This record gives sequence, C-alpha cells and structure tokens, in this order.
Amino acid sequence: MVGRCLQRIADATGVSFQFKGTFTGLPGKDSSIIEIAWAFDDEFKNWERDNGKLSSSSAESGSIGWGGPEAAFIDGSLTITGGMVLLNAEMEGSPHTDIATLHELTMLHELCHALNLGHVDDKREVMYPSVVEGLPIQLGNGDRTGLFTLTS
Repeated sequence: MVGRCLQRIADATGVSFQFKGTFTGLPGKDSSIIEIAWAFDDEFKNWERDNGKLSSSSAESGSIGWGGPEAAFIDGSLTITGGMVLLNAEMEGSPHTDIATLHELTMLHELCHALNLGHVDDKREVMYPSVVEGLPIQLGNGDRTGLFTLTS
C-alpha cells in the first residue's frame, strides 16, 4: 500500500522515493526523510496531544491520520527536506468504504501533506479534508497539479 501510494505521487511529479529501512515508535523530527508509521488509538491520541493537534477543549480530534513536511533553509530558500505520516491503525471503515481502501486513501492524502500539499474544497480530490464515499484511490487533477507545482 505504501509503495502504491508513493508510486502514484512519483508518476504525477517525477519525484523518486527510496526506502531507507524501518524504525519503531512514532514519527519524530528527522528532517532528512519521510517517516511513515501507524499507531493504535491510545498512542495515536497521545501523539496528537503531545504535538498540539488537539484543542484544549477537545479530548479527541476524530482524525484518522496526520501528515506534514519538514523544511529547512538551503541556500536562502525554504526547502522541504522530509516529513511524516501517522495513521491510526484502528480507524474504522464505513458501510461504503472498506478498511483497506480507507487506509490507502488516508495514506495517499497524508503523503501529499508530507510534500506540503494542503486541503482543497473539491470532493473529487484526495486532498479534500475528509474521506468521500466511493472516491477511487487515485490523485485527482487538482492533486496532480498541486503536487507537480510544489515539486518542480
């Protein structure tokens, strides 16, 4: 699944990805790679709390994944150097979206965040902020355009 999602992004952008190995624990602040991890509910919620993803009035976010870039100034330009993806391993599907599809759509969405792509208002795009029933596991035209713009 991770490989398929990375390949979709590579096909849309020309960016290549290289597997660097596995790690245990949750994504940290390693700015040289994109770390991808799964966490069970309690660990996922603790990570959200520890990383400021929950408002003070909320005990839980309802999120099923998080992703974002790491960046550094290189030769005077802000450059994405790595990122992270964290999925809730206990996310639940719905009557219309099986769990495997939900995991893959969420992985693709969060990987796009790791490359600094933001949310959009178009429900036909992977970067819509919530899962849309029946959305195919593929990047929409706007997703591809945004990724190409960010990586070129």
